[in-house]
Formats: sequence, structure tokens, C-alpha cells
Amino acid sequence: MSPRACFPPLAVIAFLAALPGSVLGGGIPNGVSAEGFPAVARLLIEGMYECTGTVVGPNTVLTAAHCVIESAPMSPNITILLQGGAQYRASAVLAHPGYDYKEILRINDIVEKAGDYSNLPESDRDSIRRAALENLRLVSHDLGLIRFTSEPRRERRVPVKLRSEPSELARLPVTMVGYGQNDKTAWFFNGGGVGRSGTNMIRGVWGGTLMTVGLVRDRRYWLGGLITRPDGKEVGLAPGDSGGAMLDGGALIGVNVAYIGAPAEFQAIRETLGKDGEELYRLAHEDGMGLAVSVSLSDPENVAFLKAAGEMGYEIDYWTAPARVALESKTRDALAAGAPFE
Repeated sequence: MSPRACFPPLAVIAFLAALPGSVLGGGIPNGVSAEGFPAVARLLIEGMYECTGTVVGPNTVLTAAHCVIESAPMSPNITILLQGGAQYRASAVLAHPGYDYKEILRINDIVEKAGDYSNLPESDRDSIRRAALENLRLVSHDLGLIRFTSEPRRERRVPVKLRSEPSELARLPVTMVGYGQNDKTAWFFNGGGVGRSGTNMIRGVWGGTLMTVGLVRDRRYWLGGLITRPDGKEVGLAPGDSGGAMLDGGALIGVNVAYIGAPAEFQAIRETLGKDGEELYRLAHEDGMGLAVSVSLSDPENVAFLKAAGEMGYEIDYWTAPARVALESKTRDALAAGAPFE
């Protein structure tokens, strides 16, 4: 999906890149100032839109694939802005070969048109359910890397933490950081470009996706202001937060990429994740909260991508060293052939 056209009203997966805009507001909806996260950067990409990224090594920023797929691999026009005024220019970008935004667009159309599919025949429901889950599978590889030449100080970097079992991520308290669109005081401010952070909890794990439920920017207006909690809890995601950090303590465990908005997608999750799915459906669909999707860095295919990128000169600091993951030949061949940029 082109990040410049990523917000249809009932998008199944609405990606969180944002057009360049005002800096009057904040980022993460319901968040607080992100001054304590110097490794999380604001990204200005191709002069067209904004994302968030995290410096994870001496020369590498980790972000979302949909933030870099329109950039030329070896000559991207991307500026990395760190807190305190430091700026870096990108020298190369790389996207996960398993991320296919054209296929996501096609599936989005199928699932969005299904609407509330509760009255459809079971055969049709099963087809739509499988399509929705395939959408999540593709989004679970929405990872992109940016390489730059200047090395930031170590305190401006965070390591990647890999979990050995998905169960270790369930119900895990996390911090989320981004530079997206949000304003806590007045409905007429668009916001964006100011780092904000907040806390949440992983409520669902499916494949390589991590799901959180939080307040959304569009949950407005009451006496001219957004309905938010002032304590930075139950944070959501907004345009511009794409590629932002999901942190477990001082380490990165996920990349924030999207939110879900179509009834069929909610129902597919509900029917697939059991008790967790029921809770997600109740909180996000019935209670009007936002269901956000982050990419798990511990997913085996994502670990393989990070290891392959390391062999290509993208240096990454690790909190826990990657397990021995066999790099499939198709992954190597796809990266070598530039498949992620088709």
C-alpha cells in the first residue's frame, strides 16, 4: 500500500505513515513527552511523509517497511532527526522480502467489502476469515531498515531483545513511542512531529503480530477536547507513529505499524485467538477503543531478516543474541535481487 493513500474510512489495516504537517500536537494518542527516549527518531521520507524509527546500532535505524518502500534502495531521500537537534542522512534502505503491500491492498478490498459478515454462509465467512488472517501474516513482516554513515553515541541507541517463546510476550507491559499525529487539548489541531510515549500491555499474539488496545486520536470531542487519560496509559497509535518503538524496559521488542478498523477483521481475530480474541473484540470493537498492530522482532522470519541484513552491513545491537536461525535461500535471494522494492 502506498503510504500516501493509507487511510480509507474502514481500512482493514490502516498504516501509520503521515503526510508532513504541523508540529503543534504530540504523537502517540494519550501519550506524554518522549524526551527520555533519545534513540527514537522522527523520519522525513522522500519529502512526502513522516514516520518514526529507532536507532538500533552504530549505523542502523529500524522502522516499518511501508515507510521505506518508495525510496531508492541505495540513494534514499530520508532524514533522521534525533532529540537535541542531531540529524543524519540515510545511505541505503532495506525492506523485509515477506512484506507485499500490493497483496495487502487486494486483501483489504475483499475484507472491507465483507462488512459485518455474521449473516453470511459459513463457507463465505471461512474464506473472509482466512483472507483477514493472511493480511495479518503479511503485516507481521512490515519491517524496514535504514543505514546511515555517522555513528551516534551509544546512549542514542537501544538494543533489540528477542524472546524465545511467544508466550513470553503475552500480557507483557510495554512502552510505545512515536512522532505521530495527536493533540490532547483541542480538536482543531492536527499535531504531529513531536515525540510522545506511553504504556500499554500486549493483549494478543498471533504469528509475528503483537496487538494492543488503546485510546485513538479520533475518539473525540468533549467540551472541545479529546477524551484521553492524562497519565500516558492505554496509549494508541496514530498516523506518523509507523515504525515507532515498542519497548520492554531498555530494549526494543516490536515495531508499531498499523491499526485495524474493519468489522470482518475484528471478527476473524475474535474467532482465531480464543479468550484473547474475545477480549480484543470486546475492548476494541464494542467499547470503541483502537486495536493497534506491532511487528514482533522475535518472529523467526523476522529474526532471519535481521541476521541477513547484518551480513549486508546493517549493524544491530542485541540485548539477547539471535538464536541459530537458518537463513533460507529464498530470503537471501530475494534481498540480493531487490525483491522488497518491487
